[in-house]
Amino acid sequence: MDDIARNYIIDNGYEEFPHGLGHQVGKEAHDGGGGLLPRWEKYGNSPFMEIEESQVYTIEPRLYVEGYGTATIEEEVFVTKNGCRFISKPQKELILIK
Repeated sequence: MDDIARNYIIDNGYEEFPHGLGHQVGKEAHDGGGGLLPRWEKYGNSPFMEIEESQVYTIEPRLYVEGYGTATIEEEVFVTKNGCRFISKPQKELILIK
């Protein structure tokens, strides 16, 4: 999943984001579970852990736009037998904060 999001952003001319796409949510936000992560050394075994039904993950891509700043979102998804479903309605419109 990280590769798909990361490659889409890079292929469209934007900088690579400096972190993983998302992580498993458990008792705490970063509780050491699996992640939707690049296979970077700092993430150890987490990118290789199995994604299983009923787990919850964040999806947090980040996009830097020269001259404007950084745009980021964080959505949570519940893993289902056939994919996933968003826990809340996903944001589809850009919100400009001045």
